[in-house]
Amino acid sequence: LRGLGPNAAHYEVRNSERNRESQERTFELTRQRVAIQAVTAFYQVILQRQLLAVARQSLTRSQSLQKASEARLQVGLVSKLDVFRAELQASQAEESMVRAQTSLENALETFRSVLGIAATDAVEPEAVDLPDMAAPEPVEPIEVLVARGQQSRIDLTESRDQGEDARRTASLARQNLLPQLDLNFSMSQLGLGTSFGSAWRAADRRFSVYLSSSYPLERSAQSANRAEAELNLAGRQRNLRQQQLQIELEVRSAAR
Repeated sequence: LRGLGPNAAHYEVRNSERNRESQERTFELTRQRVAIQAVTAFYQVILQRQLLAVARQSLTRSQSLQKASEARLQVGLVSKLDVFRAELQASQAEESMVRAQTSLENALETFRSVLGIAATDAVEPEAVDLPDMAAPEPVEPIEVLVARGQQSRIDLTESRDQGEDARRTASLARQNLLPQLDLNFSMSQLGLGTSFGSAWRAADRRFSVYLSSSYPLERSAQSANRAEAELNLAGRQRNLRQQQLQIELEVRSAAR
């Protein structure tokens, strides 16, 4: 019947608790994303520095080759075409160095932005030497990794709870279409006397217990709420399944 059960009685309380849990999970997800972005931006700067160093070395070699080709041309050891090729290679190396310099500046600005400071601040990662690539350690079976990811991901846990919230809302919407049945209890006391005390002592005390029911004929709003709640529940279930598949894809891609 309408209003019967813990779902109807505690619906608003549970919604308030879920809002608090959702905000806490959103904060934790934001904290994790910022940490990942900071680490990614840090190593991106290191990568661009190394690429810039390689580009400078390439430019130095190309310029040396160009000078050597020009010297050999003067003594007739190479043709003019060889000199043109050396000049073209030097120009391409210079262009690559300019692109590497621009990429480094962009990486530094991204790094500062992630830290929440101005792009012009003189803050940048310190120089580090990256270790040699070690032999990859054996990983767990992909099925174990997928199951662990689907169990520990905070966003997937929130999606599951959102599906449960939609289920509670749909259940309450269906329950609101049922008739209302109330159990009533009353006590009456009636007595006559020369004083209040004598009337109270001589009173006839009666107890009444009865049921009352109501069923509105106009239920279009409740029917619309139920249809909307069921559509929302189906949508939450599809989103949960899609997110599970996406997490499985991310885990498999990372394991490769």
